[in-house]
Amino acid sequence: MLRDLLVTVLLLGVLPEVQDDFWEKVDHSALRWDGCYFGLQVEIDKSLLERCRRLTDDPHLKTRLLLMLGDEKTFAVAHVLLALCVEKRATISNRADRWYGLKVNIAANGAVSYPNPREQMKRLQKYWRKVLSENSSKKK
Repeated sequence: MLRDLLVTVLLLGVLPEVQDDFWEKVDHSALRWDGCYFGLQVEIDKSLLERCRRLTDDPHLKTRLLLMLGDEKTFAVAHVLLALCVEKRATISNRADRWYGLKVNIAANGAVSYPNPREQMKRLQKYWRKVLSENSSKKK
């Protein structure tokens, strides 16, 4: 645990806007899900999305989001931010049970859950590491 904390401090210790308290308060409550005719639609907190878009080319932000993919309280919001800000995806997916690879369950009462979170976290981390690695090698 101490090692993870040190790694996080080293990775995020440079850029104030990426390391500030704003990011510590981010969790899945920033997301609103809705099933629609076309599939799943996500709405995300506007201030969070704006900050992410401002920092899109910042490698520290990508590091922060990759770390968030490893936390059960933040992996879904990190995936949504990466999809919207890095890949420029649409907010509506074409599947009723997945949003660009993220499995989402919406109960009749509107409660949202993410089934098999550990499995999803591993899969999404692998996917985003590959995408971000390919994107950085294309820019060189």
